Amino acid sequence: MKYTLTSTYFSSLLLGLYLATVANLAHAGWLDHEKWDEGLAEVCLYEGKQMKYGKLRSTSVDLITVREQFNPSKLVKTDPKPEALPVMKQNLIRRTRTGVYEYLQMGSSFVDRRSGQLLKISSTSAEWCGNSHATITLNGDGYDCRIANYFNDQGIVDARIDRVDLFEDQLLMHLRQNLPTLNVGQKFNLIKTLVTNKPVLAYETVVIEAIKGSKLTLAFPAHTETFEFDSDELRALKKWSNSNGEYLKRRKKMFSDYWNKNTSGDERLLR
Repeated sequence: MKYTLTSTYFSSLLLGLYLATVANLAHAGWLDHEKWDEGLAEVCLYEGKQMKYGKLRSTSVDLITVREQFNPSKLVKTDPKPEALPVMKQNLIRRTRTGVYEYLQMGSSFVDRRSGQLLKISSTSAEWCGNSHATITLNGDGYDCRIANYFNDQGIVDARIDRVDLFEDQLLMHLRQNLPTLNVGQKFNLIKTLVTNKPVLAYETVVIEAIKGSKLTLAFPAHTETFEFDSDELRALKKWSNSNGEYLKRRKKMFSDYWNKNTSGDERLLR
């Protein structure tokens, strides 16, 4: 099944897209911070609650943020070379148990370090009923999208996204990058998260409701979300909560070459 998302809805987003791009170009402090060039990943571990089946369930989230090099034609990781794209990668891994089975969900988001432009999102969700996945990739002036939804009669869907402000799965990096320049009342037109067992292309408008230092509240159509960041230049997420009772609290933060920590006993680093 193939369809295109090119309605006049997107033409109204051109100004927002332009302003977001200008903001990214003008305030590159977080993206080009020297800490990312030390060859280590920022690893943040969170615990909290997520709503599943009408109840708040214990959940854990691992958030890994690291510099990488991208093959510009394939948008995959490559060895350092002159033509490679410098990117920031954010991996989110979430585990939520519901009775006898567990949700295992992951989303990877990649932005260009030079501009903050989203290059790629890939997501997957698995539990005992089945698995679903989605991929968004930059192609020209828009994005190609493929969604394989195990729970939806549409099955595999290919779509073209010509204009959008932000994807929710890049929102955290966008806020870390642009927090010093954001203002109450600003709006973002988002494509909702694809890190779910039922991924679909869905849109909602989000408004910045409050900013107080390193704490920011966003008003979504049906709820609010509050992000609290560290006060340093890297602005790692300390806490997150929403008006539905869901929350995450950081229990550990470290910088690590975790890809080399794969021998027996290295798991102590997670305690």
